[in-house]
Amino acid sequence: MTAWPAVVVRAYTESFLLASITRDDKYLYPGFAQSVDPNKSIHDPISTQFLWPKTDDPREPRWVGTQRDHILSVTTDPISTQFLWPKTDDPREPRWVGTQRDHILSVTTSGRDVTVIVCEYTFGVASESYLRGGWWRAHVVGPEPYSGIDKMRITMTAPVKPVAPLPAQQGPARAPSIDVFAGWRITSRQGGWFVAAGVGSDWPRAVEDRDACLVKAPPHPDLVPGEEYDRSLFPTLPASPGWPSTSANA
Repeated sequence: MTAWPAVVVRAYTESFLLASITRDDKYLYPGFAQSVDPNKSIHDPISTQFLWPKTDDPREPRWVGTQRDHILSVTTDPISTQFLWPKTDDPREPRWVGTQRDHILSVTTSGRDVTVIVCEYTFGVASESYLRGGWWRAHVVGPEPYSGIDKMRITMTAPVKPVAPLPAQQGPARAPSIDVFAGWRITSRQGGWFVAAGVGSDWPRAVEDRDACLVKAPPHPDLVPGEEYDRSLFPTLPASPGWPSTSANA
């Protein structure tokens, strides 16, 4: 998680999550705009429609907790492109609390093309209740045993000429202070909490990848979709592995 291409996956998925939660592009990490293809239309492959986060919708409730993601695999399939950027042009959504965990499940390379499968664990995160103050709606949807567990497929292209190597990307900071995309290009994205539009034909192992993410899931409480819970179930944990301090990357 501290070397490339995993660093690029972390920078992209963390940026996407933060901008989607806050509905504000200012939370995109340095280099995001130069490294992510624009969202394509509904007439293009589904994996090219959600590359950027959606930031133009009304606020959703505050989130709490910790979400974990795990990279399941990396492959080289045809490129698709509509949701690469988060949507950030609407008011903020409700407050989020907690900790989301992501896990890189697999990385597959073919020449300069790289496909990464990520497991996204949202059961450690919740949004502020619309109806009851002090209560939180857990980010768990879908049938058991997959509630709060999703898979994500990201394709990237490595730079033609690799840039000078940076130190291992871990440390006490919650976000990078420099461009860590390092010339890599994000070309498609499918799956995950914010992209509930199904999967394309270029992801034939989507079901198997979801099952693999289930196996890799960390221990978590048995939460019911639609129910609201006390804030204590969604602790905000330190960023792990985190990012280097400003001086460390200098």
